[in-house]
Amino acid sequence: MKLSRFIVPILSFSLLTACSQSENSSESFKAYKDFEVVANNSITWPEILNQEEKSYIIFFYSETCAYCHEMQQEVIDFAITCPLKTYFLNTSENTVPIKEDKVINVKNYEEASITGAPTILEVNDAVVTDNIAGIDDCLTYLNVQRVKQN
Repeated sequence: MKLSRFIVPILSFSLLTACSQSENSSESFKAYKDFEVVANNSITWPEILNQEEKSYIIFFYSETCAYCHEMQQEVIDFAITCPLKTYFLNTSENTVPIKEDKVINVKNYEEASITGAPTILEVNDAVVTDNIAGIDDCLTYLNVQRVKQN
């Protein structure tokens, strides 16, 4: 009888621990998958206008940008679920021209620029056709694209 008083709580604790480890494993796998999506779709500045797809977007982010981190999961989810190809460019690792004015309708990466991070460039037929900057405008753009793609 004394033994059963100890075994039941130990078994219950073991079962709860196993379930919580399973949940953490799932979260770890999701984080790895998310990282894999970004890593497999990372490009450099000279590559922004020469991708295989006819239409795609490029998400410019900085590792030190709080807004980029705030919208990170939203962009990754978009890249995973939306048919519009999404590329990622880390401005902390690439030299990217930053200017005050948004530049569109350029056909050469040397003429292109962004206003800061986060930014999304839309590219169609190797031409920058849209330049969206700031967290609010970027999130609105992603939502509009989701509707268009579905």
